[in-house]
Amino acid sequence: MKLLSIWILSSALICACAPAVTLPTVVKIPVPVPCTPPPAIVRPQLAITTLPGKATPDQYVRAVESSLEALVGYAEELEKYLNGYRGNSSGR
Repeated sequence: MKLLSIWILSSALICACAPAVTLPTVVKIPVPVPCTPPPAIVRPQLAITTLPGKATPDQYVRAVESSLEALVGYAEELEKYLNGYRGNSSGR
């Protein structure tokens, strides 16, 4: 019985002297961050705009294909920069 009371008394003293554990407080405050200006993206010169008025159908088809390829490349470049600003690095 004496041993039990000594054990309880020593446990109480140890627990009373133990410092209280405080967890750090996290406060989330939005901080404005300036965005970098977007790079200058040059619009492609489309081959269809320089086509003469009396172009053959073959010339017309080649100009349309060339213009389409230029526009697809332009769109992919715009999407790449837009995904960079969104933070999406995966792209399509």
